[in-house]
Amino acid sequence: MMKRISFPALTLAAIMLFSSAACAQAADGVTHIVLSDSRITVDGRAVSADPGDAVYTGAEIVYYRDGTDASYGEGTEAQKHSEAEAAAHTVVTITQAGTYRLSGSLAAGQVAVDLGKDAKDDPQAVVTLILDNVDVTCTAAPALIFYNVYECDREFVAYDNDENPDYEPSARMDTSAAGANVIIAAGSENTFTGSHVARIYKEGTTKKLHKYDGAFYSKMSMNIFGEDGDDSGVLNIVADNEGMNSELHLTINGGTVMANANPRSGDGGIDADSPILINGGTVCATGSRNDAADTASAQPYIELSFASTLPAGSEIALAGENGDEVLKVQIASRDFQSLTISAPVLELGVAYNVYVDGVLQCWSGNSFGMMGGHGGFGGGRPEGMEPREGFDPGQRPERMEPPEGFDPSQRMDPPQGFTPPCEGFGGGLTGATQVSFAVGALPFTDVWDSDESYEAIRAAYTAGAMTGTGDGRFSPSAAVTRAQAVTALARLAGAEAAESGGFTDVEAGSWYSGYVGWALEAGIVEGDGQGRFLPQESVTAEHMALMLSRYDKNYVNSFSFSGELNRGQLAQMLSDIM
Repeated sequence: MMKRISFPALTLAAIMLFSSAACAQAADGVTHIVLSDSRITVDGRAVSADPGDAVYTGAEIVYYRDGTDASYGEGTEAQKHSEAEAAAHTVVTITQAGTYRLSGSLAAGQVAVDLGKDAKDDPQAVVTLILDNVDVTCTAAPALIFYNVYECDREFVAYDNDENPDYEPSARMDTSAAGANVIIAAGSENTFTGSHVARIYKEGTTKKLHKYDGAFYSKMSMNIFGEDGDDSGVLNIVADNEGMNSELHLTINGGTVMANANPRSGDGGIDADSPILINGGTVCATGSRNDAADTASAQPYIELSFASTLPAGSEIALAGENGDEVLKVQIASRDFQSLTISAPVLELGVAYNVYVDGVLQCWSGNSFGMMGGHGGFGGGRPEGMEPREGFDPGQRPERMEPPEGFDPSQRMDPPQGFTPPCEGFGGGLTGATQVSFAVGALPFTDVWDSDESYEAIRAAYTAGAMTGTGDGRFSPSAAVTRAQAVTALARLAGAEAAESGGFTDVEAGSWYSGYVGWALEAGIVEGDGQGRFLPQESVTAEHMALMLSRYDKNYVNSFSFSGELNRGQLAQMLSDIM
């Protein structure tokens, strides 16, 4: 559970309008659900067991079963659960539109919302959950899940990418009409500790029947609000995989969201297949890699990537150039390497210093934040780097004042004879020359806005198709392997990984195997004709153009690259289909 720190609130008109409407409904028609391991009540009466009622218990939990083979799905042994474990959970299912105020706790349970398969087309199929001191733990699946409600993204929506490969998310989606809404009650503390469900196949196929990656999950676009524009309510999410997750859009308009993913899952505390908008409230998400928030977000955000995994209990503080502390948060429940922070106090164009447990961190990147991005920070407190006696993290040491004319948003080569103040400091980022950063551009020391590939790299990075190569670098001139090229295309396409035995040299379970399987099934790659994919061979511009034309029949190569492709050129070629 994370430590709640008070921040000045940003009150948005949209939040106030929504919350006022929700409270008006609550005054004359809200349904009160009180959770308990011994007795669950709905408006003061024992909960029904009839699936025809608005709220009932007795539904079977969806989980990945043990004793199954590869024809069942793609789950590992660690992702399988016994029938006895699943049966120990109480599923509280909401079946009708309306507003529901939840309180109480379930030591083994799940809150599910399912208004039926036709709900996605019904603008009235809207459910609002007011979380008012709720504590739910589920060890076999998400602790909260929206299955079927209205989906507001009618133009581009695709409920199963296997059936609709032409899905193209709307990057500037207005989710105000979404059917999945969560209000964090003012002054409340809510905790959802959940698991996930690995991909389960439709019987006799390899198409998806179930796959729910996060502890707090929605199959449709989801909104998160603070009650009456008050951000004092806290939603803690502790996950064994991803944290808060939406298969479509995710919009956060208020409250305080603390989402912690499993640091070994490869994912983050916030995740969505369509754009993530942070428009207000306080957000703190951790994991090994969070999905990037969208540039259309109304509130600034900062995305940090540390050089090593930081332990649970680490305290992160941001201070302005004048040394004044802006915000502080303790990450109590999970180790982490990736951190996304958004709060009303953050401002564009303002330089900040990052401290971990009182130790100033060195940054090896450019400036970043509103558009997303990961900088390379020293992780943890290295041996021998204890702060000196009397060290005050609220004051910047005199020796670390930036040179006259320093602009953190621009490239800066150190003056002749200059000794970097961060040499060997903070996680071994030797040669880092910056100790402050501003919110606003890409996080790479080797990519500049004057570069020919800059805009393409920014687009590929924001879309999640390409990331850095470590130590704050993108390495635009580095060669690209066939495995890397297919992975970038798959991520840009929003493809779901699909393991395949089609190639003898693709190791099952490797970081790229599922994407190669997707590309093979989609007819994008064929291999060398001898059953090999050759994943570590460099991809050529000609081969990449062929893959893109197979992926998109309308693709026209606008670049004259030839021979081995580098990372900057790959980003440019991908920009043709963005």
